[in-house]
Amino acid sequence: MPRIKAITEGKRLFHLGIPLIISQVALIGMSVTDTFMAGQYGTDDLAGIAVAAGLWHPLLVLLLGVLSGVSPFMAQAFGASDWRLLGRKLVQGCWLGIFSSVVIIAMIYWLLPQLFDFSEAPEVDRVTDGYLFAIAFGVPGLAFATVLRCFCEANGHTKAPMIVNILAFFANIVLDYVLVFGVGDSEGFGGIGCGIATATIYWLTGLGLLVHLRFSKSYDHIWDTLKAEGPHRQTIADIVKVGLPSSIGFCAEVSFFAVVAILLVPFGSDTVAAHQIALNMASMIFMIPYGMSMAICIRVGHLIGQGDLDQARYASFLTIAMSCSIAVITATATLVFKDGIVALYTSDPTVLTIARNLLFFSAAFQIIDAVQIISVGALRGYKDTRIPMVIQILSYWGVGFTVSWSLSLGNITGTSWEASGFWMGFVAGLTAAGLLLISRLNRVSKKYRVSGTEYYQG
Repeated sequence: MPRIKAITEGKRLFHLGIPLIISQVALIGMSVTDTFMAGQYGTDDLAGIAVAAGLWHPLLVLLLGVLSGVSPFMAQAFGASDWRLLGRKLVQGCWLGIFSSVVIIAMIYWLLPQLFDFSEAPEVDRVTDGYLFAIAFGVPGLAFATVLRCFCEANGHTKAPMIVNILAFFANIVLDYVLVFGVGDSEGFGGIGCGIATATIYWLTGLGLLVHLRFSKSYDHIWDTLKAEGPHRQTIADIVKVGLPSSIGFCAEVSFFAVVAILLVPFGSDTVAAHQIALNMASMIFMIPYGMSMAICIRVGHLIGQGDLDQARYASFLTIAMSCSIAVITATATLVFKDGIVALYTSDPTVLTIARNLLFFSAAFQIIDAVQIISVGALRGYKDTRIPMVIQILSYWGVGFTVSWSLSLGNITGTSWEASGFWMGFVAGLTAAGLLLISRLNRVSKKYRVSGTEYYQG
């Protein structure tokens, strides 16, 4: 009986999760394409993209996290068959997307240039600034696409966003090539062209999802109850209360990884480029547990809406077990194929050597990384995001960054480990986060299973 229960629940999770994984791989694949194209254009352009990614990704995560706060509300409304509330969350999510876009664009144009200026590497600085300014034009499109994606996924329709993201991935390859290298007599923009391509793809993704929602009959019962309305302060505040802590927590993780690219600039373009290659590969693999994290958030929301708190707890820990099993396979593959992986990005012997060493650390943290991100997703389904945020901040910046900084500069060992020292800190930070977050999930899911507390509020 337990085995049958696990198989049945596992099928449901994979039905939700596999399209989400493919979607996330397609999305991160665009970043990989940017890195590959920029690397072929020149080392300075690759380094500029790495620094730009370090600055943009925390803002990207902040935007996506806040807007994704609407997901558990939508999922719970779907589980309870409350179509009126589901439609209202969509409308208010779009309003939140507008407000959030204004804030993010302001930060790109006015805040980042004031905080970061790499005058010691003028060519890298030029590419970084150009990439970021191009990205700003795509922010509203990204916000719109995110809300529509959450709506589709909350309805259990994860295949449509997957198809849109796959098409966007291939479109990005074409746009990257044309805008980076140029066509015919037209000269390309180098690494800056990657930013222009990405901004364009953000808008095309939103348009693709809108077309799906407009012509699919699966949403007719929701449109019948949908009413146009202005921004509702309390509804938006409720979404932000869930989304903002989740966003800050995830931002703490991503910024911890991304800021290393900035701190590595004094070590030279080769080191920054190698770090970006290893981080790209680690990010690609991370999309597997991240996709399952999104799936368990939806699944927990559906089960809570149905009032089945026992099954919500069971599904959460089953997803952790499944994701850890997959992580064992990906970690082994990373170690076995690390030489071939790095060779796909660059032929520079110095970059090759550094990147191969960093992939060893990538393999070392993949299992515990799966534990922490699945725990975060399940807790978000419970609308529990504040304590996880604190755990993530303390783990990555208290534990991880302290270890990274000390080892990279040799403050503990007496020997500077440079990039490897930072990646050792990644392992330490993720381990602390994983252990604390799974403990939090156990406590929260057990508390509400035993007490029978009703989460859903119509």
